[in-house]
Amino acid sequence: MERIGRLDWIAKAGFVARGSVYILFGCIALTLRDRADEGQSAVFDVLERAPAGTVLLAATAAGLTAYGLFRLACAALDIEGKGPSLKGWAGRAAQAGSGAIHLALAWSAVQFLIGWKHSFDHAGDARSRAAVRTLLTLPLGDAALYAIAAGLFVAAGLQLRKAWTGSHMKQTRGDAPKLADAIGRIGLVTRAVVFALVGLSFWRSAHSEQPGQVTAVGGAIGGLGAHPLLYMAVCVGVILFGTFSLLLARYRMVPPIDVVATGKAEARRLIA
Repeated sequence: MERIGRLDWIAKAGFVARGSVYILFGCIALTLRDRADEGQSAVFDVLERAPAGTVLLAATAAGLTAYGLFRLACAALDIEGKGPSLKGWAGRAAQAGSGAIHLALAWSAVQFLIGWKHSFDHAGDARSRAAVRTLLTLPLGDAALYAIAAGLFVAAGLQLRKAWTGSHMKQTRGDAPKLADAIGRIGLVTRAVVFALVGLSFWRSAHSEQPGQVTAVGGAIGGLGAHPLLYMAVCVGVILFGTFSLLLARYRMVPPIDVVATGKAEARRLIA
């Protein structure tokens, strides 16, 4: 039981869940193209309908929560040694953002689990467009959309940089399979493409002030359906990124920090 609160085991559970979601979504997009627009909702629906679906969905929610907490811990404790520079703080902010996103995904899985499926009656694009429609009614709403688009373009660039430099292997153990490097690079390039497509949709929406221009991740991938080879390549890339996440669960080096004890110590330090 003592392992439950250790960061290395939290990270393992998180990488397994993240990898499983990516792999399942890639397979759904390949075999059930009309469901690609639904994004993570399609994944949770398939899990729920599977044998022992409740158990699978609960495990996925727990794993995504673990990944979100792992990323937040990385940001708070500077696990990856980003440092106190402006670049370091930007990296830690990105980690915190990733943590928040995965906690939101975990909450989506919980909503499926407890029967709040009415929250997902519409595809991911429809929900995104509804949010953008509300945002555009606010002062500087278009500026906020431009900022979101810029953030997604930066995220895409960082994924490409990781793939180019090979930094995605920096914190993996030396006994990791050599093929993991290539799998990770392809997965990262795929993520960059998807982030850029979603960012472009936000940019177009801000420019035209039309919420209908916005697409979520599922919609961005589904929108490539008119180009079968590109669509298939992106779907395979998504599956490979999920595979890389599973490899990270096995070979990623994470310090065995007791998160609860460390958090208490940090809180006492801040209060003192």
